[in-house]
Amino acid sequence: MDTGRLNSLLSHIADEVKTLGLTAQLQKFHQAFSQSVTQPNQPMSTAFISTRAALWELLASAASDQFPPSYRKMMDKMNATRFLGKGLRTSLEEILAENTMTPGQAVEQVAEFNKKAQAFYTLADSTHSNLKQLKIEYSVTSEEEYEIGALFPADLFKNNVEGLEQELHLLDRHLRTFGEMAGQDTRSPTIRVVASGTIEVFVNALPDVAAAIGDAIEKIVLVYLSILQIRQLRDAVKKKQMPDELVKLMDKHEKDTISAEIDKIADEIFEKHRKKAEKHRDKELRGRLIVALKYIAKRLDGGADFEVTPPSVEPEIAADAADDAKTKHQEREELHKTLRLRGAAMMQLPMREQPILALPEPGDEQGEEPKPEP
Repeated sequence: MDTGRLNSLLSHIADEVKTLGLTAQLQKFHQAFSQSVTQPNQPMSTAFISTRAALWELLASAASDQFPPSYRKMMDKMNATRFLGKGLRTSLEEILAENTMTPGQAVEQVAEFNKKAQAFYTLADSTHSNLKQLKIEYSVTSEEEYEIGALFPADLFKNNVEGLEQELHLLDRHLRTFGEMAGQDTRSPTIRVVASGTIEVFVNALPDVAAAIGDAIEKIVLVYLSILQIRQLRDAVKKKQMPDELVKLMDKHEKDTISAEIDKIADEIFEKHRKKAEKHRDKELRGRLIVALKYIAKRLDGGADFEVTPPSVEPEIAADAADDAKTKHQEREELHKTLRLRGAAMMQLPMREQPILALPEPGDEQGEEPKPEP
């Protein structure tokens, strides 16, 4: 776990706790719940229902629910997911549901949970302050410093140096493809951080490249989820001992769907994000893009996570700025919002213990044959 990234996460957590007023809100929740139990009448019951609804609405706006995978993994290691956003609501709902017949016990458990939550909020804030004083920060000084993250389980590269070297080679080549398509520098991306545990690699990216990769990740996640539904349906058919012909037909449909959807994504990404149309390069570049998309899909299927993170430094604009500067500022703010929402798509993925996509292992090919022109 990189200490600078940890401090960045703690900063975001402290901001959320303060912005949403979670300390006071949890106290209100406990007080209203306690009164509804000790004084079981209509006014107290109504007051608790209102307080609970207000807390649920507040938690629905929690920025932590849109944290990228690397932040979510750190939160899980700290057992902190239960104290923020959807995790906090789930924790409180479970206490209420498990103690419907013993409301007094539920009141005690809510009080105990609140103590743990408050202790975590205090610890997160103080740790962030201490690390900041020690100058241990995740340094991002420019609104141009977007970040691409790839989190690889060790078994993806056989947990050895040679496998890791090959994996980084593939990652580098495919990131360069996105860079060229977005009309940016095609040199090898600059590494910001390499973290241990699972191998986590974070590299710098310019806004247009970040937008294209974020778009691609979201679309591939949706394809993965649709294939997962097909696979579940196929498995159900097998269990019912349906004809082999039907199972084979579903297998073919699954493979055809993967190929067709990735081809479709390539068309959409290329049309939207290709900055400098060059007739003599477009065919080859589109072929390389398909390979890059298959690489992302294959790695997601193998348990890897990808993320695109906007700069921690939010763009600022002077009140007297020119109209074109204001327009660019608004576009940048919209991009930041979009990337955070797209990052939440990764949260829809289940645990990927076994691959389900019928995709070959990425090799050293430079691209696939483009579709013939009509």
